[in-house]
Amino acid sequence: MSFARKLLYSVAALSTGLYFLILGLVEAKVFLAPLVTAIILALLMIPVSNKVESWGGGQRNFITYKYNHNLVNFAWHCFFSIFSGKKLY
Repeated sequence: MSFARKLLYSVAALSTGLYFLILGLVEAKVFLAPLVTAIILALLMIPVSNKVESWGGGQRNFITYKYNHNLVNFAWHCFFSIFSGKKLY
């Protein structure tokens, strides 16, 4: 097979795959938008959690538990308010 034919097949496969990838992402944005937002917020909170743990001293486990409990509780309510279509407050 010639180089031009291989190149043509590669470009056709790449463009078709890219088309269906974008189509799938557009259809899945209802699910992926809150998921990506949650992941980004979780990554942003890692330094805050480390700082809170360093302040705790002997109470590290309790402080981390309360902080994470409040964060998870807020995220849980936000998650369901997004999918229910109702405003959070």
